[in-house]
Amino acid sequence: MVTTTFVDEVTVIEPEWCNDVDALVYQGNLGTALNITAGATAAADLASIGYTAANGLELTGQGSTYDVALINDVGNVVAGVLTGTTTLQLIGALDSNDTTDATTDDIGAIHTLGGLGVTKTAWIGQDIVLDERADHAATSAAGSGIVWVRSDTPSSLIYTDDAAVDHALTSPIITGHIRAGNTQLWDGEGTLTGELAVHTDLTEDTWETVGPTGSGADNVWADMDRLPSNATILIVDCEATVSTGDASSIFFFIYATHGDDATPAASELSNQIFWYGVDHDADIAGNERSTARLYIPLGATNQDFNLNWKVTGLTDSEEIHFRYRGFMTD
Repeated sequence: MVTTTFVDEVTVIEPEWCNDVDALVYQGNLGTALNITAGATAAADLASIGYTAANGLELTGQGSTYDVALINDVGNVVAGVLTGTTTLQLIGALDSNDTTDATTDDIGAIHTLGGLGVTKTAWIGQDIVLDERADHAATSAAGSGIVWVRSDTPSSLIYTDDAAVDHALTSPIITGHIRAGNTQLWDGEGTLTGELAVHTDLTEDTWETVGPTGSGADNVWADMDRLPSNATILIVDCEATVSTGDASSIFFFIYATHGDDATPAASELSNQIFWYGVDHDADIAGNERSTARLYIPLGATNQDFNLNWKVTGLTDSEEIHFRYRGFMTD
């Protein structure tokens, strides 16, 4: 038995339509759901095929889960546009045969103008390239961390924890240094800018700041200009010399705090980084010298530090010299 279903309209453009399938144009409804139109589809169409000059072939539908779905030959949904949204949901794997290498954020086999969310493990077969930034773009939030590249010279790989604290994951070797772990020491082959003459550059028993060029410190020490942005500790050699011809007990004191400490406490053991004492009796007089390697905390804002020094006892002269030796990173 043959069943005949009548449709709204069939237009044959050429008499020889059976020899030229492109000439057969249908326009109207097939049953109660599918609509084929020569123009744009309508939002109310349950299932519609149309055409516009801008979009070309249009598919429109309305379903409880998807508006438009692709079904494989065993009846499984492969991909679909979630109902009432612009979200294309892929049920299986996305396999691209495009071998275009990503050279910028808008060139590559897969390109998105928005963020990329990955629920499970992301496996990268080759490199990950991150653009430099002055600061991370994402906002720190409890339960997550941020990995980004800071635009230092050279650039630094940074991890920002959920308390918005930055941690440098790399410490590039700075020219003229040798690295061991998070410590880099001056290799002794180059030429340093010059020592810091503490006894003449800083007023005795007064807190003053010392920092690199551009730090705004009271005293600029150019040798600190070589510090990378993630340096947190300055390493210096200190040489203290006193000259006296009197019988006296003489003591050197040096105190330091990081530069972000706007009001350093009065000189005390908590911030003392150097101490040296010598007793002269009536039969012994002359010069005394002491050396020590000092580790000075740096401020996070300008990489500067607060320094205070004093000498007690009767002296003819005293000298304190700082010589740059390296740095430590976080």
